[in-house]
Amino acid sequence: MGCLTFPRSNAAPEMTAIGASMACGSICPDIGSFISTSGAKMAWSFSALRLRSNSDICGWSSMKTVMQFGWAILLALPWIVTASPAMGEATDTTLTAEDLAQIRTMLRDVPVDVSGSNRHVDDPDAIAFGREAFFSHVLSRNRETACVTCHDPARHWTDARDVAIGGTRNTPPLWNLRGALWMGWTGRADSLWAQVARVVENEREFSIFRASFLRRIVDDSVLRDRYEVAFGTMPAHVRTAPSDCGNATECRSWWDGLSIVERDAIDTAFIDACKGISAFVAGIKPPRSRFFEMVERMRDDAAAQPQMDARELRGFRLFSGKAGCTMCHHGSTLSDGEFHNIRLRRRSADDEDDRYAGLITLRDSDFNLLSRHNDAPDRVRHTGYVRPDYTFLNSFRTPSLTGIGHTAPYMHDGRFATLAEVVDYYSEFKGAAEAGHHETVLLKPLFLSPQEKADLVAFLGAL
Repeated sequence: MGCLTFPRSNAAPEMTAIGASMACGSICPDIGSFISTSGAKMAWSFSALRLRSNSDICGWSSMKTVMQFGWAILLALPWIVTASPAMGEATDTTLTAEDLAQIRTMLRDVPVDVSGSNRHVDDPDAIAFGREAFFSHVLSRNRETACVTCHDPARHWTDARDVAIGGTRNTPPLWNLRGALWMGWTGRADSLWAQVARVVENEREFSIFRASFLRRIVDDSVLRDRYEVAFGTMPAHVRTAPSDCGNATECRSWWDGLSIVERDAIDTAFIDACKGISAFVAGIKPPRSRFFEMVERMRDDAAAQPQMDARELRGFRLFSGKAGCTMCHHGSTLSDGEFHNIRLRRRSADDEDDRYAGLITLRDSDFNLLSRHNDAPDRVRHTGYVRPDYTFLNSFRTPSLTGIGHTAPYMHDGRFATLAEVVDYYSEFKGAAEAGHHETVLLKPLFLSPQEKADLVAFLGAL
């Protein structure tokens, strides 16, 4: 039977809760230390934890938080079992092939599928249009910006900048977005297609009004043909729309001349185009990694040998044990998809684009999941269960860690150039912001040794 052998550590591991607030609730003092095994010098303690639901969040969202919390606990079980003195005092701690198979099971997401809000997500014709539009520069107002400008496949679907051109946030990669509940660092959109719509009309991105965006499609023969194959004939009055409006105000005289039916047709055609682009993006896969290949191999063949070196294996132990990374980074994307305050200081006084601000933007959107454009209104309505709350201040979405070694720089504002800098921050919290009076979970420094830091960085690079 294949197994992984790790050097035994004399240090007492401690799981530290990383995160300050969740979309479906806050974490507040005192669940306390709920696992303690003195013989193994093991204490898994959470710094002042108790679950408290926000008053405006329904049972579904609260249940999801608890389920995610449970998955994080389960992910640590192989470590707990092998560390227990009841298993014997062997000279080293062993993780068997069965344990790895269990880990792979734990990496599966809680089955919540939100892609149904886009009925075109698996349509080859919609995907073909979306691919063409993704790489087209004619759809932005300046005819110089395209989706690929910031999400370059040659740079692992990022731009390798600390923040995007004209923006204030780091550009995340585009893989693992098909089933995501929230988009962007702040969750300003509740579906992938709504995020595309937001990008098109955002003055810092494409900066083009929806009618002008459609006019650009009509004027490009390739885009027009692919659009009409996927979605049908474009509304006739699109051909009379100005092609260079940055917003509705600039198109006001033309827009005011349309009937309500004609405006609705424009909105529908616009969202169809956005759903086509999002269908293409939904199919983007992360790069292959040694860790996930190992998990797959051990599932299929229990005698298969691991393909990770000793540093990476020690880093895995830290990731799932002492460092407490799995509290927020779990599931097949290694992200809980929720929002947390990790006490990073704001870089400027006007840097207020956090989860709180994102929810206000989402609430005011014409194209959220509460609109008529949701293709699965009976199943996908999580937007109705959250609203802005002070616990979301300075909170940002947990990024996926798959392929993380390829997507520097890091954090929502790209402040850390390397994974080593990220690990240093979590180890000492040097320069971290002071906890506010409303914050309910305090991040505790990990105080990792230089060897532990190097091991954790090595494992992250294998994801």
